[in-house]
Amino acid sequence: ATPAILWALIDQSLLKQTSDGRFELHELVRQYGATQFARDPQAATQCRQRYIAYYSTVVETDAEELMRTPSKLQFIQQELPHIRLTWLWCVEQDQLAPIIRLSEGVFLHFMANGPMQEGWDLCYAVVERIRRWSTPPRDEREARFFAMAHVATAYLGHYQGRYAEVMQLAHEAITRAEPLADGRVLAMGYGILAMVTFVQGEYAEHERLCTLALGYARSGGISYMVAVNLAFLSMGLAVQGKIAAAHTAMQEALQLVQKERLVYLEGYVLSEFGLIYAMSGDWALADGTTQQGLQLNLALNSSLNRGYQYARLALAAEALGEY
Repeated sequence: ATPAILWALIDQSLLKQTSDGRFELHELVRQYGATQFARDPQAATQCRQRYIAYYSTVVETDAEELMRTPSKLQFIQQELPHIRLTWLWCVEQDQLAPIIRLSEGVFLHFMANGPMQEGWDLCYAVVERIRRWSTPPRDEREARFFAMAHVATAYLGHYQGRYAEVMQLAHEAITRAEPLADGRVLAMGYGILAMVTFVQGEYAEHERLCTLALGYARSGGISYMVAVNLAFLSMGLAVQGKIAAAHTAMQEALQLVQKERLVYLEGYVLSEFGLIYAMSGDWALADGTTQQGLQLNLALNSSLNRGYQYARLALAAEALGEY
């Protein structure tokens, strides 16, 4: 609608403008519209399809762009109620094409900002649909999405301690990705398996899996996955007492995210670097580095990374007997 139409509707008390400049229906008007849609399913379907087409178009992007463009993830966060509704409608109606267009934004939003439970619920709903479909993917794009849906869901599940399900999902993703030579999913899949082995205290296996994931990320030229897996690797090296090697890996990760301007990753890498400093006994650098990353994520309003960094700061302090 044009601005003139919107203001005319406001003058007639059919719309109201919110403090952030958006327009909303008055509740009674919304209830009336819902009643009318119930009487005319065809009109309701047409309206829903326009809604799906709009959000799947404006959200469509790729992960590298999202990492470099804070405004894009902020838009997704602002529009999340509408994007969530669009996603659920598409899952319910088996509309795969708009889900694929939405997927990068939805996956990365929940990975960066949470809440993990909601992200898991939305992504696992797609995984369940994929498992129920008897027909194989129609083309390579669908096949890549099926693999990515499994690995993204595994990532979200890891932060909730769903380790058995995470291992299954990661292995399914790897199996789907191998025939496609999809380096991104393979790097994520092996990286997630490495995260689980780290939690389980299997540090040598963690190092092996991280190295494998890093190889796929490097060969595919996927800079953000290179940085993430370097950070994963550094933690495993540090707990094995390989502090110098951990520093080297983390320094490379930090230089890469800064060079490529992967702003949503920089705070995460700094928080991990802070913990490495703490493990080497340098509390001042641990505190300063983590606080630096925290301030960056405060500016980006990345809530998950902020919580993660507070936890890392407390962990570092506890390790040094200062918490």
